[in-house]
Amino acid sequence: MSETANIALLTSWPMDVRIGSGIVRMLQGFCEGFKQNGVHCQIIHPHFTPGNEADLHSLRLQFNLYLSQRDYSKFDFIIGSDFDGFLLPDRWLDRYYAVNGGLLADLLQFEKGRNADLLRELAEKEKRNILRAQLVFVPSQYSAQKLQHLYGISRERICVVPLGIDFEYWQKLLRAVHRTNKVHTKRILCVARHYVRKGIDDLIRAVQQLHDRLPSVRLDLVGDGPEQERLKRLTYTLRAESYIHFEGGVKDQKKLAAYYRHADVFCLPSYHETFGLVFLEAMAAALPVVSYASTSIPEVVTPQTGMLCPVGDLSCLVNSLFGLLMAENNSVQMGRQGRKRAQEMSWHKTAKHILNALYTNAAPGAKS
Repeated sequence: MSETANIALLTSWPMDVRIGSGIVRMLQGFCEGFKQNGVHCQIIHPHFTPGNEADLHSLRLQFNLYLSQRDYSKFDFIIGSDFDGFLLPDRWLDRYYAVNGGLLADLLQFEKGRNADLLRELAEKEKRNILRAQLVFVPSQYSAQKLQHLYGISRERICVVPLGIDFEYWQKLLRAVHRTNKVHTKRILCVARHYVRKGIDDLIRAVQQLHDRLPSVRLDLVGDGPEQERLKRLTYTLRAESYIHFEGGVKDQKKLAAYYRHADVFCLPSYHETFGLVFLEAMAAALPVVSYASTSIPEVVTPQTGMLCPVGDLSCLVNSLFGLLMAENNSVQMGRQGRKRAQEMSWHKTAKHILNALYTNAAPGAKS
């Protein structure tokens, strides 16, 4: 390239991991990776704080009106996330691309009532957005297959780019934490927004059963979301509040790293993931992973780095957690393999893959 390219990343999510979670981390990772590859990047995002899920949908749609009225002439490539960018004027489409972190039409199966109606409306906008893009970047083969099936996108317009992690940054944060675990406490960590599809209710029930066999077990649930109150009620109903702790959303990365540092096992028995950045975070912290063998998870968590159970199999969750908490050698070995795998998956590598696709597909007006 004769000049440094300039990329705009569009999102209607506020840059707060407690709200946007995976999509926020993904876009921040992309931008950092682009900069490491010598490319300018700007995330164009809102600054609102939604009161609830319906409020969030409304504010995101309003922000798309703003996105449609901006001037993008200084950008060589524009990348919209999910449905963001669906209102962009045609004059920008020769430099327009899309990244999909979680196919909305695929998430409909986990919603009902008003939430399902809102999601269905947004899924139509997402489909419009993707159909207008030159290429669509997705983080897994699972996502690529669903994109073809649900939105009718041809495979040659889909580019699978696994996500990454800032491994050295995480190591610095982890090293700064002094582990103060009590010797006899076995700690399980789960980091996730509290949605139905995350399977946290399964985890709560599994830990309640595990407690009968291992009274020293403790579960830390980091995150919040629309299902949190229901999950708290479930915990109280099971009389498990003394060893299952709701830690709330955590924005401070140092504090988040401390939760990983103090844990023995990471468990997120999700029914649906398009990638699962938290699995990479757990691996970077040398934690063995327990999850379900669902959607894209087997593309991230290998048999060397964790244990995957059939979807909905609580007995398998209990036995897997018990085995890893009691068999230290096996747990340590999985943690080491996970750390090695996380080290190989960088945002620099992810961004380079995207840039190669952008330059190869670039319209005549793009810098080269």
